[in-house]
Amino acid sequence: MFDIKSFESPTKEWAIFVLNNRDRSFKEINSINCNIDNKYDIVAGPVADDDLALLFRTFTRGLIDINVLVKEMSYKKFSN
Repeated sequence: MFDIKSFESPTKEWAIFVLNNRDRSFKEINSINCNIDNKYDIVAGPVADDDLALLFRTFTRGLIDINVLVKEMSYKKFSN
């Protein structure tokens, strides 16, 4: 049986998961909000491509909050 983490759409949880997995300084590897330790065999959902890089960077620098991040993501086109 596989451990699967699935996201149907780009949500707050999805954004945090993506950011945590891209952040090399993220230390809470036991968190359900990351897969650095490969706890999930399969992660399925929207692809966070280069279109989101500026938006994620704006969030991580504290220029926007998570609610604005989620709202702005709603204007982006995603592929799975």
